[in-house]
Amino acid sequence: MQPAFSPDGSMLAFVSDRGPETDFTDLVYSRPRIALLNMETREVRTLDLFDNVKHLNPQFTPDGQGLYFISDQDGFSDIYRVNLPTGEIYRVTNIATAVSGITSGSPAMSIASQTGTLVFSVFDEFEFHIYSLSSQEAGAAQELAREGTEVPEGRLIPPADPLVRSRVANYLADPLTGLPPTGTYVSE
Repeated sequence: MQPAFSPDGSMLAFVSDRGPETDFTDLVYSRPRIALLNMETREVRTLDLFDNVKHLNPQFTPDGQGLYFISDQDGFSDIYRVNLPTGEIYRVTNIATAVSGITSGSPAMSIASQTGTLVFSVFDEFEFHIYSLSSQEAGAAQELAREGTEVPEGRLIPPADPLVRSRVANYLADPLTGLPPTGTYVSE
């Protein structure tokens, strides 16, 4: 899903559920990751970016040496860039409300193929806003250490309790339903 050709057409980046967590016999799938298809050899290589978190919207840099992508590796979707020859990862954005499309899996950025201008959408103040970064601004991103990186306090948000909509699930979640009121005794 979300295919993007390299500028020279030799590679195709795409989003895939390939990964060590994927098990087709149990129908368990990895979170979306970025993979590269070599158009000549047809070899697919899954990029080792972050662990089992969302990776979406791959976009090549104009020189084909880098790949922008969106990941929620620290709890919020932000834009990152990986240097393909070295594997170094750079954080490009650090947006409080996250880079986002209409849904959590929608594309939310685009790269101008010749100038490298990066355009992305952010939902804040109850509406979507479009922002852009020049190739120089996007290229000034700081390298992100992948091993032992401390997440700033307050950056991760704990997941909300899911809404339970089934009657059986509601009964299982409520251990008191069906029990006699406190103080009521049943005699034999």
